Amino acid sequence: MVSLVRTFIENNPHEGEQILNDIELCVDNMIEHPDEINQLFQRNQQLLKCIGVSIPEIDNIIETLLKKNISTKITGAGGGGCLIALTHSFTKEEILDLLKDHPIKSVQFVQCGVEGLKEEQTFFS
Repeated sequence: MVSLVRTFIENNPHEGEQILNDIELCVDNMIEHPDEINQLFQRNQQLLKCIGVSIPEIDNIIETLLKKNISTKITGAGGGGCLIALTHSFTKEEILDLLKDHPIKSVQFVQCGVEGLKEEQTFFS
């Protein structure tokens, strides 16, 4: 993935620099304006897709979740490894039902709140 991004930036120096700056701005704004995190997640994902770190399977999962207003983006290096999704309106069962038709190996649910992080893990067969 790193080489794909490097190649994109080498072939598109102005656009590549602008996208990287916009990604950094999204991250900074997530910290400074947590109330805008859903829109910033979506913008960040669009930028990551522009530089080539998304794949069709990931795009399909993101599209499925966005239809239910669940903001989702690639995390890590991209290329299909991990996604992070934010929701407070759906149960674990509802999320798993939304994802059942996608090629997913595991889902981890983490609750954020006053008590800190709590991790739960569910594996697909």
